[in-house]
Amino acid sequence: MDRSWPNWPSGRWRAGPAGYGPRCGRPGWYQPHPLAVPIRLDLVWERERCVVEIDGDDHRQAAKFAADRARDVRLVEECALRGVSAIVIDPNNDLARLGDPWPEEPPGWEAGDRERAREYLENTDVVVWTPGRAGGRPLAFQPLVGLPSPEQRQSFVSQLQMELFVWFKRHPAQDRPLGALPVTDEAQTFAPATGTAASTRSTVLLASQARKYGLGLVFATQAPKGLHNHIPGNAATQFFGLLNAPIQITAAKEMAKQKGGDVPDISRLGAGQFSVASEESAFTKTRVPMCLTWHPKSPLTTEEVIGKSRR
Repeated sequence: MDRSWPNWPSGRWRAGPAGYGPRCGRPGWYQPHPLAVPIRLDLVWERERCVVEIDGDDHRQAAKFAADRARDVRLVEECALRGVSAIVIDPNNDLARLGDPWPEEPPGWEAGDRERAREYLENTDVVVWTPGRAGGRPLAFQPLVGLPSPEQRQSFVSQLQMELFVWFKRHPAQDRPLGALPVTDEAQTFAPATGTAASTRSTVLLASQARKYGLGLVFATQAPKGLHNHIPGNAATQFFGLLNAPIQITAAKEMAKQKGGDVPDISRLGAGQFSVASEESAFTKTRVPMCLTWHPKSPLTTEEVIGKSRR
């Protein structure tokens, strides 16, 4: 995600060690004020006033559901504020409220978020698609309420991914670092660790080659054990949130070990807390702000999603 501001926000900025070349960014930190928790930044270009943040794995534990989901939502919102479109593959209707304002200001907002939420809601077009549902908006992307079987969803996602890949090969994002942001929730259902789904090949292809054409990717899963190993293997940045199931904790720790790090407290993370690692750094704990739009714990029903698609 490209974070380019006309002016840097107030606060303390600190870049990491040099040595990545004159055209490359480097890890750094931003602290909004002296009492705030420092925010780890994957890459900082101080002269160009640009920061890059890429999110990764997701989870949905009941007690932390709304706060944890805010991370992926905020990523899409921040991209939209910078003119980068997102295609969200949402099998469980968790992200269909990307156009809904908060009924009241949430406690997790930071300075300036009220204005950013207003700007997002006034200037962003959010369209809900319902493939296979004639009563809604039947022809494309988000969420997949009209495709009841896993095989239908996987086939649709495969076609969508290949169309995206072909289009961006012909029209790479040459003048900006990020051309678009496809977000795949429940990624383990489209690229499983065992067996082969209709979308496995296309998902692995995107994960391994899309970045060279300026296509950002987010794969979210609450079951890292069930995800094809080529997905985390090609992820520039990985986020781990709270996990409770022993088998998933073991899988997450193994994935962290492959990046030369560890996530010892993954079962004790609080709301909005994550362990994050990039290509140039090991895992460290960070905190993300609340999303700009309203996403309560319960996802929308199929009927509610169809209603939104008619707007």
